[in-house]
Amino acid sequence: MVEAPASILAGRFRLIRVVGSGGFGTVWLATERGERRVAVKILNREHAADPELVARFEREAQLGGNIDHPNVVRVLGHGRHDGRPFMAMEWVEGQTLRRILDRRGPLPPHEAATIARQVLAGLAEIHRRGVLLLDIKPGNIMIGGTGPTAKIVDFGAACRLGEPYLFRGDQALGTPAYMAPEQRAGEAVGPETDLYAVGVVLFEMLTGRLPRDADDEPGPAVPPDLAAVVRRALAGDPTQRFRSAAAMARAIEQAVLPPAPIEDTDERPVVHRPAMQLRRAPSRWLEDLDTELASALRSVERLSEGFDRIAGIIGGWAGLAAAIVIVLLLLVLIQRGVVGAGP
Repeated sequence: MVEAPASILAGRFRLIRVVGSGGFGTVWLATERGERRVAVKILNREHAADPELVARFEREAQLGGNIDHPNVVRVLGHGRHDGRPFMAMEWVEGQTLRRILDRRGPLPPHEAATIARQVLAGLAEIHRRGVLLLDIKPGNIMIGGTGPTAKIVDFGAACRLGEPYLFRGDQALGTPAYMAPEQRAGEAVGPETDLYAVGVVLFEMLTGRLPRDADDEPGPAVPPDLAAVVRRALAGDPTQRFRSAAAMARAIEQAVLPPAPIEDTDERPVVHRPAMQLRRAPSRWLEDLDTELASALRSVERLSEGFDRIAGIIGGWAGLAAAIVIVLLLLVLIQRGVVGAGP
């Protein structure tokens, strides 16, 4: 029987113990070929004969299997065992955001903002792949690993952008408390519909409760800029919300990051001087130099004057040669440190 521990699914996943269960399926801790730990979700036997539920389960596995992002739990494989569909997912050591909020109540603004930004990072990749989640809530967000890291874990109500979304009877599939008005009304949905749900989750993380309506304020304990992000995400009109998950994540980041400090210093600015000045030093400067340097420079001056006289006598090419010799001699003296930069 597939529910028994040690059962092997598809010759790949060995079941160890039940870690969760719901109305439609059971989640097991398992190992993949005896090595890494994975989570295996199996559709309950009584629902395996319902074509609609089976199709929904397999659709969830397919949509989730196309997403590879650090903030989305990876679907590693799916198939059937004993006539029942299953999917294997990345194992996350941690707990749901729902459990954290039930235990701790409101979170500090910076922590809530960090979780929201991570969820939005995963959501941006999901939207880039043309998928809408339509059921973002604390119970579908795992917090675990180092950091810690938030991961989206459920594609049960997901649909492809532009395709009809799922209903149970005459009600849209999902969790009403986190649904945008257009989803509750059965109207057209888009990425802004998921951003509304993230806004509800952020409101709940900051206050410990759900918003009563679109005009409900998070309260004075929430930084004003972060409260403004929540208000925009919860706008009743989808066109008034953020245009993308990335845009909402940037707004949250700007709301919680402190402004860059302006350094207060009394230091005077550094004035950069030319590295070298190839010119004759005035006599008053020579008097301040040590005897050796002054003597060397005067020798150069005498040589220069002598070559000037020679150039006047010889003229032409010989004068040019003498000038070249003077320049070369100056360069040698500079290289040896005899002639330096000016004051």
